Amino acid sequence: MTAITIIGEYSALFKDFLKNISGHHWITKSFAALLIYFLALGMCYAASPTPTEKSIRRSLWILFCAGLGCTLLLTLFFAVRYFGAE
Repeated sequence: MTAITIIGEYSALFKDFLKNISGHHWITKSFAALLIYFLALGMCYAASPTPTEKSIRRSLWILFCAGLGCTLLLTLFFAVRYFGAE
């Protein structure tokens, strides 16, 4: 979603494509996030039907790092755009 958001900010054509799918680009991104979530959930269950404590800890750590990294990336992206250092 972070990549789609940044690409949409630079490409009006891409943002219009997202808007044409559901009426608004935010709604399309929300549906895409749900789809990605359920696909990832299914893949995780298929890969490890009986998770161990170690695999759960590792997965949570990866999730935390990915969430933090994407949050920082979007914050930096919009701060740079707002302050005009682009």
